[in-house]
This record gives sequence, structure tokens and C-alpha cells, in this order.
Amino acid sequence: YVKFPLADREGSLVIWTTTPWTIPANTFVAVDEDLAYNAVRAEKNGEEELLYVAEECVEDVLGEGRYEDYEIEAELSGSDLVGWAYDHPLADHVAEYPDFEGAGQVYAADYVEADRTGLVHSAPGHGEEDFHRGTELGLDVYCPVGPNGEFSEAAGEYAGEFVRDANGDIIDDLVADGHMLAHGTVEHSYGHCWRCDTGIIQLVTDQWFISITDVKDDLLDNMEASEWHPQWARDNRFRDFIEDAPDWNVSRQRYWGIPIPIWVPEDADPDHLDEDMIVVGTREELAERVEEDVDPDAIDLHRPSVDELTIVEDGTTYRRVEDVFDVWLDSSVATWGTLGYPSDEAAHDELWPADLIIEAHDQTRGWFWSQLGMGTAAVGEVPYEEVIMHGFANDEDGRKMSKS
Repeated sequence: YVKFPLADREGSLVIWTTTPWTIPANTFVAVDEDLAYNAVRAEKNGEEELLYVAEECVEDVLGEGRYEDYEIEAELSGSDLVGWAYDHPLADHVAEYPDFEGAGQVYAADYVEADRTGLVHSAPGHGEEDFHRGTELGLDVYCPVGPNGEFSEAAGEYAGEFVRDANGDIIDDLVADGHMLAHGTVEHSYGHCWRCDTGIIQLVTDQWFISITDVKDDLLDNMEASEWHPQWARDNRFRDFIEDAPDWNVSRQRYWGIPIPIWVPEDADPDHLDEDMIVVGTREELAERVEEDVDPDAIDLHRPSVDELTIVEDGTTYRRVEDVFDVWLDSSVATWGTLGYPSDEAAHDELWPADLIIEAHDQTRGWFWSQLGMGTAAVGEVPYEEVIMHGFANDEDGRKMSKS
């Protein structure tokens, strides 16, 4: 439980978090504008302070803080708190923190509940809901963490530390500065890699997307052009997934994979890569545009070979972006990629779309979806006519055997 001191009035906003390492990136505090909040005059060890928490949470919060007595000074709604400004609780320890226009204020958000304190510490650089709300509010996205999970120089005293290792230091500093109401250890669920069971962290990164949301109506129309067995899988599960599908993140930061064929200026602004990029569509175009002498029929399009190729235009040197494609993009173009399309249209005209594809029910979010998504985005059609969706073959413990 952390106290965020108000900037223009007495008191502190009390938030609760299981990730102290995200507090350096705090950008705003979220409230439910329709929820009831209290200004509580709390006493402990002969000293008083004014705290703001949700009405339903007063007893629990004061119990956690081991306050001896209290009185309610004011009753407010969340909408009354909107617009209040507060000081960053770690301002004396970090080199930079979100102090741009709009930061350090209270905003309404629909993800707030009357739980713990009823006020939510929000860091758009480290949470999906926070990111979307911050974007809606027009706030900059701040993230002082590098791709290796360590704090950057912007984090000041915590620079170079792996974020989870910094939790203890951040807690100690909050305690020393009088901003900690209470802290302890709780068990809760947190994201882990499904392959190696390593804990993961959330941080904002620049990625490439296919704008699926721009062709949502076309996706639903093309879905109707395919026949499914069983039919309910298409009309219920698959339709529901399509209707809620976000834009498709097709970039990955790996070595293995199909390199994304986009070249950008060496000094390009990372936030505006698409303003002056060169997208290369074929081997022949690549051989024609790069400075190096390459044979379009023999060139290795994988890393590291393709990373060594440069394009120079009007005195500007362009280098390929480091990203590779999501492996599902490989699968999504299987029906026409295996036929040599678009380089060779003869086999494609004769055999495409596929008569039938067969997979298990988990592929409504996988192969069935990726093929429809890419088929619609690239050529405007569904790349298969019929789908058979089956269940899993399980072992004696009920675990699927398809990946054994």
C-alpha cells in the first residue's frame, strides 16, 4: 500500500500494487467515477494524516496500516477526485519520471473496482489496460526498462537492476520517505512463459501490426464463405473470436524466423519508422535495390545474410529492421505459398483455395484464424472451402498427445 502525496492539497491517495518495480513508471492514478470515496483522518503513534480511499475499503486499509483511530472528514465520488494532481513518490530517486502534460493526475477508468483501496496505480508502459486508457487520454507512454528487463539510466538509483530485483530497494525507499502505508508478501497469479515456465514482465515495445480491425466486416463475410464440420464451431466459437480480434502483432524479436522485409534510414526515429520506410516485395526487387551485388535466385533471405544488405537512396542509407515475422504468418500463407504464388500463378489458379483443412479445436485461435486473417488482408478471400475441427487424443492423465 503506497501513499501518493497530493500536490495542491493536504493528504495522500492510497494505491495497492503487487509490482513495486512499476512505480517509477507511474503516469496516473485511476478511479471509478461512480464509486464512493472517503477522506479519512487517521491517527497512529500520536500523529495524524489524511488518506483518500474507497469507502468500502476504509476498514481494511486502516487495518493494514495499523492505525489506532480515524474519522471520516469527507465523502466524495470518484468524479470529485478526477483532475487532482499528486507528486511522484519516487521523484527523489529516479533520474526521470512522467512529468509531461497530463501526467501525475487522477483519471476515471472502467477497470477500477472497490478492491484493496479503490485507486489504481497506472503505468501505461507496463500494463495493457493502463496502456489503452493512457492512449485514450492522450498521455505519453513511459517505460524506463530495456528489453533485457533491466532499468535504464532514466530510473536513476535503480539503473542496471533487473526490475524484480529492484523491488526491495524501491520498497525501502518508499518506507524511508514516508510513502509506504503497509507492505507484505502475497501469493497471486502472474504471467509465465508457457514453454519454459520463466516469469515474464510486461513492458511496452515497438511492434509491427496488420490492421485486422480495418477489415473486420470482410473477415466475417469471408468466414461465411467456408463450410465447417461441426457448423457450431464456425457460428459460435470462431465468430466470437473474430468479432473480438485485435490488430495482429506480426513482429518478433528473435534470430530465427522470416525477416520482415522493411528497410528504414539508419538515423530513423524509432517512433516514426513508417514515415520513410522501404518495403521490398520480391527477390528481384531486393537484388535491384540493394547496394551489394546479389543473385536474386540464390540469395539467402534469412539472417544474418539479409541483415548485411543496404539500400542507398538520395544519399540516405537504409538498413533492415531487426524484427522477424510471427511464425503464424508462415502458416497463414501456406495455401498459396506452397503453390509458388504470386510468382507462379498457374498452380494457384488451378488448386487454390484449399478444398479442406483439418485441425483440432485449439486452431480456432491458431491456423484457422491466421489463414482467414491473412487471406482477407492480402487477397480479400478465405483460403479454404471446408474445415473439419476435431478434438484431442488424450493420454491416461487427460493431457493432449498432439505435441508429444
